[in-house]
Amino acid sequence: VKNLEEDDYQHFFPIQALVIPEVIASERHGHVRTRDICVSAPTGSGKTLAFVLPILNALSSRKIRRLRALVVLPSRDLATQVAKVFEKYVQGSDLKVGLAIGQTDFEAEQKSLILGNVDPTLQTNSSLLYGATSDPQTAVLQHIMQPFNVQSALHAFGDTMSLNRRNESISVPLSGQSAVDILICTPGRLMSHLENTPAFSLQHLRFLVI
Repeated sequence: VKNLEEDDYQHFFPIQALVIPEVIASERHGHVRTRDICVSAPTGSGKTLAFVLPILNALSSRKIRRLRALVVLPSRDLATQVAKVFEKYVQGSDLKVGLAIGQTDFEAEQKSLILGNVDPTLQTNSSLLYGATSDPQTAVLQHIMQPFNVQSALHAFGDTMSLNRRNESISVPLSGQSAVDILICTPGRLMSHLENTPAFSLQHLRFLVI
């Protein structure tokens, strides 16, 4: 609220007034209903805050840091803009925001996303849990990288979450743990981390924004 007041927000934009309550309600009652929300609105209508605020609201009570929100954007510039909005509104909390767009070398980016040593000799989480050819996390990204396949991407994401729930008890010997709660990235860079960064996983994901 303080951050909104500093930006002189007194009223939500129409798209925010519609979307924010829906996301909060869906998250609050996720045990009985899970909803995908598709938003179409022009530039400058307030879409970014429409997902930033409910995500931060939902994650504000988290106890353990895990990657729980993933925002996949088509360009570095757009990803950087959205990351700045998240960074502004996480002020005053202990939530951490990560950015993976290839601006730094890959090893440095790995260290920014994973706490502890990243051992390149270890398998990635996706290959250990699902096998090299049947990883639903990779399927999500393959669909995201095809602009007109949003519905398929959401179905693939649903399959990932279902498998994650069935595999929650699996102990995977990975080095380190997530250093971020929220990750903003480009599709190609996300694929690189899923395939090459041990301990990088979508297992605890609660929000996917594409």
